[in-house]
Amino acid sequence: EIPLSPLAVQERIVEVLQQANAIQSKRAEARRLADQILPTLFLDMFGDPATNPKGWPMDKLGKVIAEWQAGFASGKKDAEDGVRQLRMNNITTSGWINLDLIRTVPRHKKHKIYLLGKGDVVFNNTNSPDLVGKTILFLEEGDFYYSNHLSRIRTIDRVTNEWLAGLLHVLW
Repeated sequence: EIPLSPLAVQERIVEVLQQANAIQSKRAEARRLADQILPTLFLDMFGDPATNPKGWPMDKLGKVIAEWQAGFASGKKDAEDGVRQLRMNNITTSGWINLDLIRTVPRHKKHKIYLLGKGDVVFNNTNSPDLVGKTILFLEEGDFYYSNHLSRIRTIDRVTNEWLAGLLHVLW
């Protein structure tokens, strides 16, 4: 036996689900367009970082970074009441965060040094040569750690985290 709501209720449910599906499709299309246009806009505005056609002053990456902190390995996954931990699979090749599969790990004894803050640059530092360098600007709310395959980067005052994340993504 199955519950049968009145036909009018069923039709309204279908209508709402169709609207949600349409929104989801538009979101996917917007993401696809952004994936294509954002690197191009970055290059148009700042020029190719490899050739520096606009003649911007150059400096070593290490001189504009205030903090570079590698994450930690946690053998235990899916800890009850744990803290979410970003891993390599959570950074897409398009420079977006993907939380479809997110693990929770026990709270680390050095809790605060491994927490991501809104606006941090997260850099994928290990894996295949094709994937090292994937970068995102972290904009999520709440507590998140990051694995030992990732590093958190914070910049000094003359460079914004947003710009550095865009630059690293373009260079990748």
